[in-house]
Amino acid sequence: MASIEKRTENSYRITVSLGYTPDGKKLKRTKTIKLDPGLTERQREKELQRQAALFEEAVQRGTYFEPSSFTVESFAEKWLDEHGKSLANKTRLRYEGILRGRVAQALGHLKLEKLKPMHLVEFYGNLQEDGIREDGRDGKLSNSTIQYYHRVLSAMLADAVRWGLLKENPCEKVKPPKATSKEMPQLDEGDMRKLLTALEGEPLKYRAIIELAFVTGCRRGELAALQWKHIDFDNGILHIRQAAEYIPSVGVQVKPPKTKAGVRDIALPASTVRLLKEYRKWQLEQKMRLGNLWQDGDWVFTKWNGDMIFPDTIGDIFKKFLKRHNLPAIRFHDLRHLAATLLIHEGLNVRAVAGRMGHANPDVTMRVYAHALRSADKQAASIMEKLINKKTPAGHKQA
Repeated sequence: MASIEKRTENSYRITVSLGYTPDGKKLKRTKTIKLDPGLTERQREKELQRQAALFEEAVQRGTYFEPSSFTVESFAEKWLDEHGKSLANKTRLRYEGILRGRVAQALGHLKLEKLKPMHLVEFYGNLQEDGIREDGRDGKLSNSTIQYYHRVLSAMLADAVRWGLLKENPCEKVKPPKATSKEMPQLDEGDMRKLLTALEGEPLKYRAIIELAFVTGCRRGELAALQWKHIDFDNGILHIRQAAEYIPSVGVQVKPPKTKAGVRDIALPASTVRLLKEYRKWQLEQKMRLGNLWQDGDWVFTKWNGDMIFPDTIGDIFKKFLKRHNLPAIRFHDLRHLAATLLIHEGLNVRAVAGRMGHANPDVTMRVYAHALRSADKQAASIMEKLINKKTPAGHKQA
């Protein structure tokens, strides 16, 4: 049975006894709570009994943890164990890198309950210093990266509040540096013509990968996990049903897209369908030539022996292609952005673009491709300007 002791006017200590140690020392857990001074005597008593019952239950079940026993680092490990169960593998890996890396180095030694907003302000300031990068490149971390640190810490500390280890989330009193909007890399019309012309001289496999990425906006993980059963040649439809991702401790995993919107059907241009048919014929010839060495998994894009292609290999293929043809050094993922941008410029509505890209909400599309929408809107203004300033036909009198 929990006991309640009044400390000050609105402060109370709740104690739960857990028996004795072998040497006769009494085991107990205590928790101090503060009540709203505006409560009536009856409300106060009811709240005290409720808090005492909840505390006793948590202690008996072993789910109560003494706030003072946690450092930021030890709580981060506890949080990763609990919260990490619901995270996708890649997201968990990023969280682990952040919390076990710079956060543990800079803040890990602090007692969790002693973590203050100023600690976070200083930490974010340190992340903006030159030389902080771990990839060997010059400069500081981008504001967007620092904001990601802030979101991870805020999520972790919000759970600390919910679990009764903190009274408030210090992240709520700190503003990370504002991310500067960054327009997606773009190829001009000349570059686009050069890219498409250069593709004509590439091996079939490279042509198929790059062209399919451009016309569909698919991610490299979606292309790596693509199987021939997912291509409807008769109707010119590409069915996206799975994606591949690489986890260092696990290897390559194939799983459904991370959102329901990621499961989608994409119409293919007739020329792309013809290219895929040609590539399919070539691949079957390779399969027959290798015989028993071919590992048949029905994969569209494969290694030399038929195994699924590594997702990073797709990016490497594109990088080398650009270098060979002296094209601007954009990322493979930028083909996806380029596809969406061009569709918006050609007048396709945002909802249709969102569906093709696999965005769960058109708002995501509008946020990511805001620069394209602004540019398209300027074109609309130019069109209206021409309409307004169109000369009045001869013989027509204005009202």
